[in-house]
Amino acid sequence: MDSTILWGSLALLMAAVLVPEGRNRLGYTAGSIGWGLFAVHWSLQFIHFLGIRDYYNVFLTAVIITFSLLMSYMMLKGRDSGSQSRILLKATSTAAIGGIIYYAFVEVAFLKNWIIVFVKDQIVMTLLAFGVPLTTTGNIIYFRENELGIEIILACTAIESIALFVAMILSVDAPLRRRLGALAMSIGIIHVTNVLRTVFIATAYWYEWFGAPQASFYMAHTVIAKPASGLILFAVAYLLLRMMPELLSGILDLWKYVSGKVRDLLSAPTLSP
Repeated sequence: MDSTILWGSLALLMAAVLVPEGRNRLGYTAGSIGWGLFAVHWSLQFIHFLGIRDYYNVFLTAVIITFSLLMSYMMLKGRDSGSQSRILLKATSTAAIGGIIYYAFVEVAFLKNWIIVFVKDQIVMTLLAFGVPLTTTGNIIYFRENELGIEIILACTAIESIALFVAMILSVDAPLRRRLGALAMSIGIIHVTNVLRTVFIATAYWYEWFGAPQASFYMAHTVIAKPASGLILFAVAYLLLRMMPELLSGILDLWKYVSGKVRDLLSAPTLSP
């Protein structure tokens, strides 16, 4: 059921972007429903993360739900042809493109298997280049002979971050050459640093750099690699904004538009009993 809700929301979001300009009312209605369904999808994820006490993702999903509901409301109320309303279509385009790219790799077995194998092979080659003895079985990499296996799953491929940056770049009105350069820069840095991140985690785990294997894995993965990944994504975003000032302008325009609508909602008069 969740998959149906998700793909339904993405289809409606993309439809909102593709509807001809002369039929704005239809497009904005589709976008409003699409954002609403997107909020429903993330509400189900919120319940899941709350159940397993993953409070970091609980917070992130709560932010996404709030933003999705706000976008749904603004799409419903902003069904006109003004330039400000087109800001909503840019944000909708980014969400639709990013969602379709990411969830295609989640749902389509061929794409999912391909990217996992591709990233696993890159990790194995890097480990071997550093002289780490290993063996592999399927998508599992073992230290020496079947010791302390690490399974490479979709979350190890950085496809979420890649999909986000690709969506932002493709949604911006900029010359093709600069967009291609931005794609090469962002995808390249994210992929290479993700491979090195996994190599670091595996090596720390196998060689017990921070104590017992499980303690070393936790320290390398959660305490060191996760914040480092955030800093790298921040750096990539900074470089992207330098390469594509149109993207920064779009983000600022969206912020002004959304914050203005929120202020209007908060300052709206209430009825007294």
